[in-house]
Amino acid sequence: MTMNKKRILLVDDDLSISDLYKERLEMEGFEIIVASNGSEAIKFLSTKNPDLILLDIMMPQVGGLDVLDVIRSKEKYKNIPVIMLTALIDEEPHKKSLTKGADDYIIKTKTKAKELVEKIKTFLLK
Repeated sequence: MTMNKKRILLVDDDLSISDLYKERLEMEGFEIIVASNGSEAIKFLSTKNPDLILLDIMMPQVGGLDVLDVIRSKEKYKNIPVIMLTALIDEEPHKKSLTKGADDYIIKTKTKAKELVEKIKTFLLK
């Protein structure tokens, strides 16, 4: 069964959030790779080959929208589903992330872990 395990790259600078999501997603049988910033995420892309990326919008240095630009500009990564994570309630960053090629987004404070899992499954079990 482990050979069919879907790999998710989780990119968030908030360790409490990434720990919570990592634990929950591993319970669901996913393999989770955690990057704590955008630079690390870009580096992991070339070696980890994720099936899906959970990407925080607001991070220091290299933000999520910049990482999204890198993902969508490279042939090798452009078909990987990307779900943006945000603490922002404001619609503007959400719209911008979708315009730049994100597949979906969630608002961390309004989305339960179970809803996140369901959203991920819709992309990975197509």
